Amino acid sequence: HPLISTMMDISSRIFFEAESRKLLNDESSNPWNQLLWHSQLTVSKLVSALEDVVEDAEPGFVVATLKRALHLIHLAIATLEAASRLQEKKEDWQTEVRKELFTLRESIFDLMQIYRKAG
Repeated sequence: HPLISTMMDISSRIFFEAESRKLLNDESSNPWNQLLWHSQLTVSKLVSALEDVVEDAEPGFVVATLKRALHLIHLAIATLEAASRLQEKKEDWQTEVRKELFTLRESIFDLMQIYRKAG
């Protein structure tokens, strides 16, 4: 599904950008680690909602699972903001990822509406 691919791309970019700047470490309290974790969990929620969706899928299940993915996107956005504040200047990639997360969020809202109307 395109939403899964989009979130996988975002998650990969977060990993690449954070790793190349040595922002990741072994500490669970590190906001960059948390950002990566939230983005990876969002991928898994989107997979569980959309990967095996067939025409006769229960719309309520899909909407509920998409809500869980939205919660994780909200956490990723908040964590990105918190992590960015730790730096003296927000970098372009952080602004771009934030915009991509909000765009994906809107796409999920739109898809939820489609499934709600189908239910």
